[in-house]
Amino acid sequence: MNDLSMLPGLNRKTETAMREAGIYTLADVLVYSVTDLCKIKGIGPARAREFHTCAQAFAHNRAIARAALPDLARRPGVMLDLETRLDTGIPWCFGYQVGNDFQIAVVDAYYDGGDLLLPGGQSVIVIEDSDAGWRLVADAFRQYPGPVYHWGGFEMGVLKATAPEDIIETLEGHLHDLNRTFKQTYAIPVRGTSIKKVAPWLGFGWPEGADALTAWADYNGWLLMSDRDALARACAYNRADVEALDLIWKWMNQQSG
Repeated sequence: MNDLSMLPGLNRKTETAMREAGIYTLADVLVYSVTDLCKIKGIGPARAREFHTCAQAFAHNRAIARAALPDLARRPGVMLDLETRLDTGIPWCFGYQVGNDFQIAVVDAYYDGGDLLLPGGQSVIVIEDSDAGWRLVADAFRQYPGPVYHWGGFEMGVLKATAPEDIIETLEGHLHDLNRTFKQTYAIPVRGTSIKKVAPWLGFGWPEGADALTAWADYNGWLLMSDRDALARACAYNRADVEALDLIWKWMNQQSG
């Protein structure tokens, strides 16, 4: 856990240059100032600060602030997570939350029984296609204007590739990649900044055995056999993703005071 290779975004050439300079561990990184790290080939000021704060986080086993949290990221908004089909990339599940109000919509063009109440008590909005899901997200944004938070570039890419043009115009300028903001403002003692790395460090856990591939299989269990237990598992996974996003956003704001 102390090897130099733990540094985020460290390419082979830079790692070789650092080892040639006598830096083999994260503890060695802290021997150098940010200014001194910049003297090593391939390391500029921004990367030097990133490496230094990462090494501090591991050394002290705590979060290290890199920068002030932007004002935009302090604003309450919509927490969004999508699940997409493995065959077409089109969303089959839209999970979104404002405050403590969580909503989930699932695509099933052939279901005509109205909204579902799943085992465990989760209410599900059943929609005909992904366009309807995007319109639900846009409606939530209009009702609670603020950032539409997501983690990584995935949701933005899916929005541009699958949403109706009017929805893209409504949402595109308001999607906020909280992962990017997190990387700019904090370093924590874990390798990587995926939501599956960051949220567990804050004490969050997903349902046992839950992942995107399993959720996709469970969704197909619903489509093929009307298996409500399978759909409940798939929706629980999506809900956990949204709750993890909300937890991280709240933590970032608490750290910033």
